[in-house]
Amino acid sequence: MNKDINIICHVLSSIDGRIEGSMFSHQKIKKSILLYEEIYKEYNAEAIMAGTVTCSLTYANGYIKDLPVAKKEYDKKDNIYNYGLNKYFICIDAFGTLNFENNIVESYGEKGEIVVVLSKQVSNNYIQYLNDKNISYLFAGDKQLDVNLLITKLKDVLKINKCLVTGGGVLNWSLLQNQLIDELSIVIAPIAGAERDEPTIFDRSMFQDNDRAIAFDLLEVKQLKNNDIWLRYKPKYE
Repeated sequence: MNKDINIICHVLSSIDGRIEGSMFSHQKIKKSILLYEEIYKEYNAEAIMAGTVTCSLTYANGYIKDLPVAKKEYDKKDNIYNYGLNKYFICIDAFGTLNFENNIVESYGEKGEIVVVLSKQVSNNYIQYLNDKNISYLFAGDKQLDVNLLITKLKDVLKINKCLVTGGGVLNWSLLQNQLIDELSIVIAPIAGAERDEPTIFDRSMFQDNDRAIAFDLLEVKQLKNNDIWLRYKPKYE
C-alpha cells in the first residue's frame, strides 16, 4: 500500500510491557508521563489516533448510556467539520459507544478536533448524536474497522501527513499486521505491575486472521531522566 502518510506508534510502557494498569498509580509515573509528553510534542504530528478504550479514558467521557432518537435515516457517509485548528484527535469507535462532551478537546496543551471513526454497523441514533454535537466522523469498514481504508482517508480526506498512534494494543497490532506502522516509539517507565489482564503494547484482535510475528530494526536507544528508556524501532516487513 502506497499510503503516503507517516504512521508512528508512540506508547508509554511499564518494564513488563503494560500500557495501562497499576503503573499509573505509582508516584514515579508522573515524571515518565512528562518525558513521554516531550517526545509526543517533538513528533509534531497533525493527528493523534487511539482505540476505543484509550479514547474513553482520554478524549471522551466514558461510554454513552442514552442516545437521542434519530430524526431521519442517515446515509453512511463521511461528515467532516472544519474548525481551522489543523489538529485532529482520531477516535476509533466502530460501533458507536463513546460519550463526548465537546467536539474540540485539549491534550498535552494542544487543542484539536475530534474525528470519530465508525463502521457501517453503527446505529442511526449514534450518528444523530454526533451530528447534534457537531462532531466529525469517518466511515472505515462495513462490519468492523478497515485500517487500510482508514489510513487512506486520513490522507485523502483530512490531508494528514503524520499521525501518532497512542494505543491501545489491539489498534497497534492491527496496524502493524497490515504493515501500516513506519516507526515504533516506546518510552519505558521503570515500573512493573505484572497484571495479566492489562493491555500490552501489542494485543491480538479476535477479528485478525493469520497473524504473524514481525521483527524490528533498532533505530535508537536513549536513556532519559527518571531512569526511563526511549526506544525507537522500524518494523521489518517481508
